[in-house]
This record gives sequence, structure tokens and C-alpha cells, in this order.
Amino acid sequence: MDVLVDGDLAVRPMGEGDFATMAGWLSDPRVLSWFGGRDRPMSLLDVTAKYTPRLAGTVPIHCLIAEYHGMPVGYLQFYRWRDFAADAAVLRLSTLDNPYGMDLFVGRPELWGAGLGTRMLRLTLDHLFGTLGARRVALSAMSHNYRAQRAYQKAGFRRVRLVPDAEVHEGVARDEWLMVADRHSYAAPS
Repeated sequence: MDVLVDGDLAVRPMGEGDFATMAGWLSDPRVLSWFGGRDRPMSLLDVTAKYTPRLAGTVPIHCLIAEYHGMPVGYLQFYRWRDFAADAAVLRLSTLDNPYGMDLFVGRPELWGAGLGTRMLRLTLDHLFGTLGARRVALSAMSHNYRAQRAYQKAGFRRVRLVPDAEVHEGVARDEWLMVADRHSYAAPS
């Protein structure tokens, strides 16, 4: 995948050189309160073990780093839901039309609310719909994560269904909104 650029924001493939940055983000309780859980911080060793197979293609997930003014600010990944059928079943997501899935976070809490998550999503949706020919992209957000839901809606996602107890986060079963963006109704930003 080429680097995706929108002015001062770029989304590029992740490399091993990003592992220390990821470990910093994934050990920050503010980030973990929404992504992964504060009860599951990740060390550099943990990040290396998890993401090395993804970068090698052993696990079919495309890992990306967002940079704002050349500084790493977030993580995004995409994958085909058919490769994760058990997870798709939890969300009651049909894999018949071969949808893609996405997950992301802005790793710099001081930049939360600045619109970077929405921009990261739009750049990646442009790639998925325009370059890869995806017809549908789905993601989920914890029901109480209103900031993420607003960012996803601004990027073109709509709520499809509330899925009870979809994810265990910090020891508690959490409801999640399944949210979908469809190619035929997506309008790329001009």
C-alpha cells in the first residue's frame, strides 16, 4: 500500500520501527481506557510479539500508522471480515458481501477531539473503496464511547445495530454499536 496523504496527515504502513511508539501508546491508561483496556497494558516485547506476524503477513491484518505533521499520532488497521468469521458472528455481521473491518485509535490524547480520527478513517475508506474495491466497511464502538461514534459518523459510518455484551473490556461485558459505511452511499471529501 502506498502512503495516503491529506495535507498535513499521512497514513502509511506500519514498520518494526514503530513498535516502541505503539508500546508507549498501548501502555498509556488514557488510550487503554478505550482501546484494549487498562488491565492489559502492552510492553515493547508484547507489541513485538503481536505485530511482527501481522507485518510478515502471517495474520491477515494491514497495520497502519497515522502521522500528523510528520509525527506519529495514531494506529489504524483493516482486514477482511471473512478472515475473522468468529468475530463477525459475535457482531452478527454477514460476510457474504466480503466486508472489510477497521479498528483505530489516536494515540496522543492531547490531540483527541481535533478531527484526526475522522480524517484517518476517510483516507483509509478512500483507499478501501477506491483502490481495493470494497463494497462495505464495518467497525464497532463501545456504546458509551460517544467521541468515537461521532468521529465514525463524520467519516461516513452509520449505526446498524447495538450488540449486547459484544466485547469484554476491563473485565466487563460491553455493548457495542456495529457501524457500517457502504461504497454506494459514501461521499469522499472534496
